[in-house]
Amino acid sequence: MFIKNIKRSRKELITLFLFLTIVSMFNINCSKLFQNQIDDKHMTRGLIQEVKSDSLKNYDFFILKDINNKEFVFVQGNSNIIGFSPSHLREHMLFGLPVTVEYYIYEDRYIVINLYD
Repeated sequence: MFIKNIKRSRKELITLFLFLTIVSMFNINCSKLFQNQIDDKHMTRGLIQEVKSDSLKNYDFFILKDINNKEFVFVQGNSNIIGFSPSHLREHMLFGLPVTVEYYIYEDRYIVINLYD
């Protein structure tokens, strides 16, 4: 009786492991699919002029001036950009350190995909 229970729980664990593996692979592919669906990705580099934020983790928007003196107002998209908190963006603004922004345009808004030092 005990051996049957062990074999049964082993089968259940293997089934659960396979199920979770398939679900996580599906999740990874979906997030890659979302990023690859953006056809018109753009990049620009410049200096941050202003950062608007109501929290410590996420910014509402920031203004960047590129080398041609064109100003962009960037809003945060669905991506969670690690290492670029509002305070880090303000550091770049205060010290005059440029950033590179990868973005796309949706309904006349510049939406950030990624940020680079």
